[in-house]
Amino acid sequence: ANAFLKTLEEPPPRTLILMVSDVPHEMLPTILSRCQRVTVSGGESPAPEPWRSRLLGVLAAGCGGGAIGRLGAAARVAALFGEIQAAVEEEVEASSGDDPEGDVFKARVSARYLEVRRTLLQEIMTWQRDVLAVVTGLPDDALRNRDHAAALRREAKGLDYSEALDRVRRVEEMDRQFQRNLSDASVLSAFFRGLPTGT
Repeated sequence: ANAFLKTLEEPPPRTLILMVSDVPHEMLPTILSRCQRVTVSGGESPAPEPWRSRLLGVLAAGCGGGAIGRLGAAARVAALFGEIQAAVEEEVEASSGDDPEGDVFKARVSARYLEVRRTLLQEIMTWQRDVLAVVTGLPDDALRNRDHAAALRREAKGLDYSEALDRVRRVEEMDRQFQRNLSDASVLSAFFRGLPTGT
């Protein structure tokens, strides 16, 4: 990584470097800071059920009602994450046989929970990309969440391109905050409170 950093800082003339990663959070910050990040969709596995359907239900319901509605949506997603944490603990306890008070058990639970949470974060990103697609005038068949096209149109109503793009960037910021080990509830609350909405 350090040798590549030198190439990245002083590339040969007429060079375009494309890095592809499905785990950009594992790259050195010094490399990431010198890159322009482009997040593309496709190929990622959907979040496990029933969590995906429940999350999409919250997103499809929207954040109506101003600040109260936004905090309500954040609380519903935070409660969903709490249920996932409990389900993961049960899953790991049933499959591992480790001491539930031991460090190995806690590490297994943490790793599995972070894995599931990441897939749900990807679902939120895909939802926001679909909102951006609606704002740019793409047809419904270009949406990943086609079955929620009406909700996506409602969400996109009144948003301009920069506001819709800002929603995508806010998901990326939420991912960075999760990596800093901030609490799920505070990260989700900040995300939903800050989402641009149409007029």
